[in-house]
Amino acid sequence: MKSLKGYIDIRKKPTTVVAEDTTIFNIVKDGITKFGKDANLNYIDTSRCTNFDSLFYKCFFNNIEDVNPDVSDWNVSNVYNFSFCFCVSAFNGDLSKWDMSSAKNLNSMFNECKKFEGIGLEYWADSLSNAVNAAYMFRETLINGKQLEKWKFSKNIQYVHNMFSKCKKLDCDLSNWDLSWIRKEQ
Repeated sequence: MKSLKGYIDIRKKPTTVVAEDTTIFNIVKDGITKFGKDANLNYIDTSRCTNFDSLFYKCFFNNIEDVNPDVSDWNVSNVYNFSFCFCVSAFNGDLSKWDMSSAKNLNSMFNECKKFEGIGLEYWADSLSNAVNAAYMFRETLINGKQLEKWKFSKNIQYVHNMFSKCKKLDCDLSNWDLSWIRKEQ
């Protein structure tokens, strides 16, 4: 049984920590280490970050499959690179508040994120105009795709190959997606 002091310390709200591209990995790793694999990391101010490439994968290597943090309130409006961000993790959080208007690289963002169901992704429908690469984005996830039916890509998108490969629950109508400008050899 935990002492009362330990119980109180675990629930203590951390002070806001400002992250930048050079510090985000260590701040996230420290937060998960201190508050656990399901930690609420919304105390991290990510408004200065531009690169989340392999964010959770790089932080936890062998233990990544256990990590499912709450990052629902992160300001990601300046992040352009989300490649491999949640790759191979247990992430299944709500991303409805994420402003994806700067996102260019979504390559493998949720690749092999085997618990991810896509909570809140329907709110990204009109904010993906800068996306260039969405290849392997949902490979081997649990997403059924209904949240993606109203997504709109601009002619910036060039790579969507294997976006849904090995998705076992994919059951959606993506016929409204206009990707006619993408080369057929993908």
